[in-house]
This record gives sequence, C-alpha cells and structure tokens, in this order.
Amino acid sequence: MPQNLQDVITELAMIKSEFLLMKERFLVVNERYTKNMESLNVLTLHAAEAAKRAAEAAEHAKETTRQCADLALKHAASPVTDAAMSAAKAAESAARAAMEAAAAAAAAAAAATAATAEHAETASLHAAAEATAATRKAIDAAAEAARLAQAAASAVRRDEG
Repeated sequence: MPQNLQDVITELAMIKSEFLLMKERFLVVNERYTKNMESLNVLTLHAAEAAKRAAEAAEHAKETTRQCADLALKHAASPVTDAAMSAAKAAESAARAAMEAAAAAAAAAAAATAATAEHAETASLHAAAEATAATRKAIDAAAEAARLAQAAASAVRRDEG
C-alpha cells in the first residue's frame, strides 16, 4: 500500500507541475493576445482617421478645382486664354489630387474593415463605418472635381478653336 500511495503522490505532483506550467503559458499567450487586440483596435482607429482626413483633402481639392474651373470658364473667351488654360490645367491637377485622396480613403477604409474582421468590437465597427462614410464623401468630391475640371477644359478648348 505505501508503494501505491507514493506512486499516487508522485503522479499528483507531476500533474500539479504540468498544470502550473500550462497556467504560466496561458498567461503569456493571453497577455500577447490582449496586446495584439489593443494594437488592432488602435490600427482600426488610425485607419478611420486617415480615411476622414483623406476625405477632407478630397473636399479641399474639389473646392480648388471649382475655383480654378470658375476662373477658366470666366476667362475662356477673353484675351488671357493662356491664363484660362493654366487655370483649367490647375483644375485638372486638383481633380487628380481629389481622386488620389479618394483612393487613400478607400485604402484606409479597407484597412479598418480588415482589422474589424479580426475582432468585432463596437469601437472597431464604428471606426470602420466612419471610414466607409468618409470614403463615400471623398469619392463624391473626386467625381465632382473631375466634372468641374472637364467642363473648364472643354470651355477653354471650345473658345480657343
């Protein structure tokens, strides 16, 4: 009997040792997981912020396009056609900037959405939704800027020829 009792005590000691080792490993894995989730959340929030800023940049580029297009349209038939053509080219460049900002917003929204797919926290879902809305805003601004630039270029070309 003492031999069997000693075997049981030895076995229990080994089980306790394995359990403590598993607990220690779990704590390490859990700590890493928590840090990764925090990093993912920060990434999502930054991606959403990038999308919003890109949308703002697209809005500014659209306004610049509008001003250049207005100037080009105003002076298309005047003796300062070179200035009107320059304004039309500036409008085109601003429209391209708006399109690049829209592309940046889309990339940021995609990053926010990808991060959200990894963990469905409310803050991440909200950030991804904001990024998507900002992308829509940027795309609308870019489309309007392109339309304005096209109208300005057409007016200058029409009055040149």
